[in-house]
Amino acid sequence: PAAADALAAAARSAGATIGILVELDVGMRRTGVQTPGAALALAGHVAAQPGLRLDGVMFFPGHVWEKPDEQGAPLRAVDALLGETLALWRKGGLEAPIVSGGSTPTAFQSHLVTCQTEIRPGTYVYNDMNCVTGGYGVTLDDCAARVVCTVVSDAVPGQVVVDAGTKTLTSDRCHPAPDSGHGHVVGLPGARVARLSEEHGMVDVTRCDRTPRVGERLRIVPNHICPCVNLQDRVYWNEAGDVRPLPVDARGKVV
Repeated sequence: PAAADALAAAARSAGATIGILVELDVGMRRTGVQTPGAALALAGHVAAQPGLRLDGVMFFPGHVWEKPDEQGAPLRAVDALLGETLALWRKGGLEAPIVSGGSTPTAFQSHLVTCQTEIRPGTYVYNDMNCVTGGYGVTLDDCAARVVCTVVSDAVPGQVVVDAGTKTLTSDRCHPAPDSGHGHVVGLPGARVARLSEEHGMVDVTRCDRTPRVGERLRIVPNHICPCVNLQDRVYWNEAGDVRPLPVDARGKVV
């Protein structure tokens, strides 16, 4: 309620109306009210605030990492929780024209959450190694983004160092395969991005049939593309050989 009150005050001071979605925690245990009853109470509070408009419910099934053919039970549980919430709202005279949720791992099973009106998978815009190794129907060819980096050292036998570290690739591990390293090196079978420091990535090439030369460019598919893009000033869009720089408008932002 405190957050809703603050938003309502800001809306009134600006002479505006803000549409609100009440977030229900469906299993992620991160944000959102914890029960359908709590969702009803918050929805009623929002609906009574001048400056706010109750638009519906939002949820994030980020706890569901199973392969698509194993997601039936957890997503039906999400559907049941949302259904209970919406029934309480209707009984209380409240409507939810928007039921917004979803994730990239559950995107192809979104129909199992029968009451949602929009889905919000985010990673699918580019795809990444989480999507590839998780068995979500994504291949390396479906991953649109590559981090292009340069080999800057081969001083340590069996290793090359590239100029892409945590400030470029992030420190995120691959959720379905946490021991797989910090991304996939395209076109260099056996390579493993074993360690990262801030500016450097240490690539284990002991299982490769060749060692990349200093100055050679390597392409890495990140484990988690979302924070990776957030760390870049621009991306380069390549469409049939037409390469154009695009600014990252949300660079460094948290929303």
